[in-house]
Amino acid sequence: MNGDSQSIPERSPRDSSLLPTFLQAVGFIDLIATPVGVLIVLALRVYNNQPVDSLFASLLIGAFLVGLTFGALLIGLAAMLRSVAGDQGPATDEVAIPYYTDTGLINAHTDDSAGMTRIEAQRLMTTLADLRDVHLLPEEDRAQSTARLRAQAEHRATEEIVDAINRRQLGRARVLLRGAKAVYGDTVKFEKLADRIDTASKRNEALDYARTKRLVEDAIREHRWSDAEPYAHTLYMDHPESARSKQLWEDTRRARLYTHIQECSQRHHWAEALAATEEFLGRFPIGREAEALRAQKATLASNAEIVQRKHYEERFKEFLGAQQFADALRIAKHVIEHFPRSPQAAALRDQIPALEQRAAGQSA
Repeated sequence: MNGDSQSIPERSPRDSSLLPTFLQAVGFIDLIATPVGVLIVLALRVYNNQPVDSLFASLLIGAFLVGLTFGALLIGLAAMLRSVAGDQGPATDEVAIPYYTDTGLINAHTDDSAGMTRIEAQRLMTTLADLRDVHLLPEEDRAQSTARLRAQAEHRATEEIVDAINRRQLGRARVLLRGAKAVYGDTVKFEKLADRIDTASKRNEALDYARTKRLVEDAIREHRWSDAEPYAHTLYMDHPESARSKQLWEDTRRARLYTHIQECSQRHHWAEALAATEEFLGRFPIGREAEALRAQKATLASNAEIVQRKHYEERFKEFLGAQQFADALRIAKHVIEHFPRSPQAAALRDQIPALEQRAAGQSA
């Protein structure tokens, strides 16, 4: 790497107001607590040998449905507040983001954001309302209604997978497909979608790689590591079978970590540089950078130890000046134990008896 390295920018967290977060948390707690509470009430009723008549059953079912509906409403309200505030940004299933923009590529796999989108909340509320309606149906009609709801949910899952394929978000399409298979089983429809994803991956790989490589190189040249690494990771998620896509992802991660080590060294952050060096050698043990870091590791460790010993020395003087002899004694013993051959240890050994006497006098 070149000498004019830059520090690695931290990925800034999404801003979120307290109210939507609180409402969402209460909603999830309510959705979990409602069925648990219903079961506990029913168990207590049975344990106390009280009859489970039709009136009690109706009240129990009513409380269950009210609890689920209330929780869903809270989650939906939290999602709508986030949407109005603009904290979450446009959801990928609400606004089509063209692939051939930098924003579309870098946000292609940012589905791990906290909370729910407005459409997801609306779907959850609709599903809960459907479940409520099914529970209110006569017993003989529930099976048919349940099958209808299952078919609708499966169709919706299929549409989301197809939409991800059309947007060239193949990594997201694979995740959605795995989730759909886990819920609905390995159907013929899902097998065709898997083939479609593989076909799209082979067709798109050349263009995706060439464009992403250019974007990564531009970002690295401008020291925009928070862009470079997500670009490469998106490409790898879209084309995990591509050797060159995987290599670009590995090279980008290695370059970012190596640059961070050099930046820490330039700023004399020796402990952080040493920790990053050990991580680098563990992840990327072969290569020119690894050989250079092995040669630097001893110096980094020595510099980190010097900084640490100076820190303990300053703390010792602070405790001694404040007449906190017990704390000063603890620091002295720690330095002698962990750095026995250091100048600080040699100077502190002679002070141990006096410190012990003073610390004992204070405690008495």
